[in-house]
Amino acid sequence: GSPQNALTVWKDHMVSQGFGYKLGTDLPGEKRGFIPNSGVYDKAYRGSWNGLTVISISIGQGEVFSTPLQMANLAATIANRGYFVTPHIVKDIQDAELDST
Repeated sequence: GSPQNALTVWKDHMVSQGFGYKLGTDLPGEKRGFIPNSGVYDKAYRGSWNGLTVISISIGQGEVFSTPLQMANLAATIANRGYFVTPHIVKDIQDAELDST
């Protein structure tokens, strides 16, 4: 396929993991990060770009911007065997009984 199609598939995977959008936390001022699409490269390179132009974004470099919370949430999703949990910011938890088993 074309680099444009590959970039679209890659972006869809990134978005499905919470990148490029706010995670919906209760933290005020949350940022969304940025995951580029083919329009970004069409504008920057006047339509003359290929797979080598975007190879660095596959490892999070180049035009990819993510927040520390998005990176932490990705690690949590991997640890939860793919289960995505919306992160919440808490000061403390009171009167919680912990199961020690």
